[in-house]
Amino acid sequence: MGVPGEMECGADGPLFERLKPGDQVTVAQWHDYATALGRDGVTQQSRDTPESEPEWPAGPRY
Repeated sequence: MGVPGEMECGADGPLFERLKPGDQVTVAQWHDYATALGRDGVTQQSRDTPESEPEWPAGPRY
């Protein structure tokens, strides 16, 4: 998976308050999830997270 062109991070946070168009950021990725953005030591979590998803199916699907 490549780095997404857009990310949903919810409300403005410590990073979004400082970003301007064209700024470069670091994207933290875990498997297929872009979990956070960072710039100059400031990190903001994204909504792209596996936290509420099951690790494996618990039973048959009907």
